[in-house]
Amino acid sequence: MLREYFPKHQDIAQYPDDYIEKAVLALNNRPRKCLQWRTPYEVHFDKALHLV
Repeated sequence: MLREYFPKHQDIAQYPDDYIEKAVLALNNRPRKCLQWRTPYEVHFDKALHLV
């Protein structure tokens, strides 16, 4: 999935911070089959809420 945003053999330092932040948000908000079609953010914050 990372290769959609960052091609191989390219230095990640050449990308602006806002581009990297947008890529991270896009990846973390993408539903995953291994998470029963929930997003990583949903899984993380659901578990965090149960701990409180």
